Amino acid sequence: MTKTQPKPAAKGEKVLQLKIILAGSKPPIWRRVQVRESMHLGEMHRVVQIAMGWEDTHLHLFQVGDRSFSLFSDTDDAPAEEEDSRTVSLRALGLVRKGRKFTYTYDFGDDWIHEIEVEAAQPADPDVFYPVCVTGRKACPPDDCGGVWGYYELLEAVKNPRHPEHKEKRAWLGGSFDPDLFDVTAVNERLRATFEAMEPVSGLGDAFRA
Repeated sequence: MTKTQPKPAAKGEKVLQLKIILAGSKPPIWRRVQVRESMHLGEMHRVVQIAMGWEDTHLHLFQVGDRSFSLFSDTDDAPAEEEDSRTVSLRALGLVRKGRKFTYTYDFGDDWIHEIEVEAAQPADPDVFYPVCVTGRKACPPDDCGGVWGYYELLEAVKNPRHPEHKEKRAWLGGSFDPDLFDVTAVNERLRATFEAMEPVSGLGDAFRA
């Protein structure tokens, strides 16, 4: 099998349709993605980063009920209250039923909180490469712009030539940024390239395989 072909679905494997909404965004900035139920949270981190359009330059945290998950290097001393997100799958966490919710926070300075909801669980299509982004709305805010409110203040300054910080903010943002633009084709090209290149995770124990 070549890398240009879809990865085969495991027998009986379900695909979860998830809606990711950036909390506090008005109008909502959101993405709808489909992922395998066997995906672990470390991979889900990559899906959120790519689907939304973040640069992955800050720490992040998943919150599933009263459990917290993040990624740690082999030399990191993980906080006692946090678990390694590579050791547990969406299925093992029970995130396979319609209506289940969890959160993903990116950048603890700007606090970009993403609310993620399971919209459906369906059989995997052997002709589809997962993960895949189905649709979405609005561009992702740029990293380091001060959170949701900072982002909207930035847009206000950029669109108003009389704003005292207009020139400064426009130069920082760059002239090509369009807050209404979302390119699902570009997102899926990045998802495919990223996940084709990833090595399978092994040795993670029953928590991952469950």
